[in-house]
Amino acid sequence: MDALLQIGSSLHWAVLSDKEVPVKTLIFWLVMGFSLCGFAQESVGEAMKDPDYVMCKLGGAVRTIRVDVAKNGACKATYTKEGIDQVVAKSGTDDVCRTVMKNIKENLSKANWKCRDISSARVSSALTE
Repeated sequence: MDALLQIGSSLHWAVLSDKEVPVKTLIFWLVMGFSLCGFAQESVGEAMKDPDYVMCKLGGAVRTIRVDVAKNGACKATYTKEGIDQVVAKSGTDDVCRTVMKNIKENLSKANWKCRDISSARVSSALTE
């Protein structure tokens, strides 16, 4: 048969490019394929997302920039230098805070600071007795 996909009347076998394949197997691989496409798209979307927390280093000095977004969409950008937090932007939308963060990061990078996204970093503590 020349059809790309033809399902038999008994719904037990499908003909795929002149090869008989159990319908359950075909459905399984179709579902897996679409699932993997969704997973890949989500991963790419996450990779392209703007960072929430950036750390920049030069020698022994460390600077951080973070954006906190409230549930209502309002944001606050905080820049930390020598252990002192300074709010550098507040807005009703996070794009303003992210632009400020991007500008600070670019300025530091131009001055040879090495910056990286630490949004996914977690803080843990060890219990001592």
